[in-house]
Amino acid sequence: MRFIARFAKEQEKFFEIITVYDERVVKERLNKQNPLLISISKEYPAATWFERKISDDFGISMLYSTDDRPLIHHESFPKNIYPMRKSFQQHSIAYNGVDLPAIEADYGLILGPTHPYHLESSQFQLYDRDETILHFEMMTFYKYRAIEKMLEGMSLSDAREIIERITASGTIAYQKALLDIELQASRKKLPEIIEKRHTLLLELERIINHLTDLSLLCQLVQFHDGTKFFVSFAHEGREMMKKITGSRFGFSGITLENDALDTEVLNSYLYELEKGLLSL
Repeated sequence: MRFIARFAKEQEKFFEIITVYDERVVKERLNKQNPLLISISKEYPAATWFERKISDDFGISMLYSTDDRPLIHHESFPKNIYPMRKSFQQHSIAYNGVDLPAIEADYGLILGPTHPYHLESSQFQLYDRDETILHFEMMTFYKYRAIEKMLEGMSLSDAREIIERITASGTIAYQKALLDIELQASRKKLPEIIEKRHTLLLELERIINHLTDLSLLCQLVQFHDGTKFFVSFAHEGREMMKKITGSRFGFSGITLENDALDTEVLNSYLYELEKGLLSL
């Protein structure tokens, strides 16, 4: 039996744990006063990520877990604070600060906490001339935006407008993910021609994001001609998205309608982009 996901949901008198497998769905109830959940991470290692999030969100203790580290909470996150609980009503939380270790030698290096505006594994690297870095550990965490709480009790149609605006760089991807959930739940499939339309929009969004990333990289190394080139084509890509969906960011672009696409204009844009890249 293949493991798919594990979630927690707070009911009025208990916590409900929902474990999804490919063949069945298992539901459990936990006492709110002392919520304990037996981990399945030894049998299904991928469950670790879900269980760590459940623990951070609701304060549910995991028994026999292979990894009890926080997933969402950073090291200085206040104890006994669980924003996903219905009883949580605070608008802000006091920052406790971080106790940094004392450095006695001149070769120690501590960075952080940092907030990189653009982060990819291939771009976030540390270099030290003629020295060897013995240990580097990057710890990331999430920021609560209350999106899950906003969606509680909403229908899928009402939630769509919020979900597609979670991130402007992944608007099409989020819409497609939501539609896939709806289709899987109803055991339906899209006609191939509509799937092709959605794939085209996903690829256009991916191209725009790549161009934006490349413009930022050029800016970091002060390659101004490159920055201008990629910003220009990213802008044209957004205009192309607007022609197709009515929005530069593709809001409400993933639909079940089979609207005609002006492929000649899109092909012309891709041709000019390819020609420009080859001329760099």
